[in-house]
Amino acid sequence: MQQYLLTELGCTPNLPIAATAQPQWLACGMDDLGEFGHTGEADAFIAQVQALSGIKLQALHVQDATNPLHPSHYDAALDYSRVVFRGLVTTPSKADAPASVANKRQRAQGHRLQAISTQPITFFISDRCLITVQHGDIEGATTEVGNTCLTDCTARIKTVITPHQLMLRFINTQVDAYLALRQPLTDQLDRWQRELLDPRRAFNDWTALLDARLELRKLESLAEEQMDALSELREAWAEPQALPYEASEIAALRVRLSDLIEHISRVLDHAKRLESSVESAIQLHFAAVAHQTNHTVRNLTVLTAVFAPLTLLTGFYGMNVPLPWQQNTQAFSWILLGMVLLAGVVLGAVFANRFWQGRGR
Repeated sequence: MQQYLLTELGCTPNLPIAATAQPQWLACGMDDLGEFGHTGEADAFIAQVQALSGIKLQALHVQDATNPLHPSHYDAALDYSRVVFRGLVTTPSKADAPASVANKRQRAQGHRLQAISTQPITFFISDRCLITVQHGDIEGATTEVGNTCLTDCTARIKTVITPHQLMLRFINTQVDAYLALRQPLTDQLDRWQRELLDPRRAFNDWTALLDARLELRKLESLAEEQMDALSELREAWAEPQALPYEASEIAALRVRLSDLIEHISRVLDHAKRLESSVESAIQLHFAAVAHQTNHTVRNLTVLTAVFAPLTLLTGFYGMNVPLPWQQNTQAFSWILLGMVLLAGVVLGAVFANRFWQGRGR
């Protein structure tokens, strides 16, 4: 469990403070909670947090913080509020892999979209302290927030960062990671759209496309849950005496929270547009396949219309019965000429029909 002092940072880096000072930010991981199923360890963790921050956490809330599948959620207790926000999990870097291994991995994956993996971060927020419980490394959130907490040393500006401001900065880093997903998703789905509508080769990567649709729906569900949680938080902050700050600071917090909700709304709208684009591309693909099939069937119909009467005529003379002109030496030439004329008439009728249909359009 790391302890940080938030007020009067000045130009001092955001480093752990001494145990004698009262922390205003407790950063906890799963190792700090231990085996939460044992009552003794649960009570020990709650007692440690209460001794450091003066906040007594409820056992059920801390148990929810250990659940890696907990959705985004807002809840309020007597002494604190709780916000659960699901953030993106950092993917391992592949820059150190050999070029041959990276190429083989890329060929094996094809154009498959990278799965969206998330883990919850739980905020216990009060007027005195912010307690965060993180699962693993969520997009380097602690480092990014620490960098944003540093002041402008060149201007010699002193800032006071409150627990509520720090929570919004944490959430802002996660929302920025979601916003950064939009361009890779758009590029990937644009590539699939071009492949779906490419007439030179058949599209066969349906499994990856269906997986991408599932990831987009997962992103929509995540964004909706996050919007609901932050909207409830905004409603709670709208109540009188909800925040122990001056009116200007409260207004700034509410504006920043509204901006975060608007950014999440942009992610949600973008995911819905991409899913709609995929559906449209699939429909256009099947429409193009149907059009190509109709064109092939039409050509076969033309060939059938040309050769069907010729086959009928030759069938008569293939019978082993006496027929007119059968003994005539010029019969073959006349019959062949008649077949050519008949084929010309049929082809002319077909092309004339196409011409007049084109004129009618």
